[in-house]
Amino acid sequence: MKKEEINIMGLELVRWTHKSCEVDIAEGIKWATIYRVESREQGKGHATELLGFLKNYYKSKRFGGSVALSPAMKHLYQKLQIKEYL
Repeated sequence: MKKEEINIMGLELVRWTHKSCEVDIAEGIKWATIYRVESREQGKGHATELLGFLKNYYKSKRFGGSVALSPAMKHLYQKLQIKEYL
C-alpha cells in the first residue's frame, strides 16, 4: 500500500494506492472519509483489499465513505461494513 498527500482544487487528501486501485481519503483529527475510489481492473479484488486495509488503518477514527456512485461501490461498502454517508 502506498500513501501520498495530494491537493485537488484546494482540498487536501491522502491518496492510497494498491495494484490497480486508488482511494482518496479526507482526514480530520477524529474522522476519515472515503472521497473517491477508482479501480482500473475491476473484479480482481484490488479495491476490496485496499478498502479493507484502510478500514483497519483508520480504526481509531470515525471511518466511512461518501455516497456510493455505483452498485459495485455500494456492494463493497456493505461487504466491508463501511458506513455510507448519505
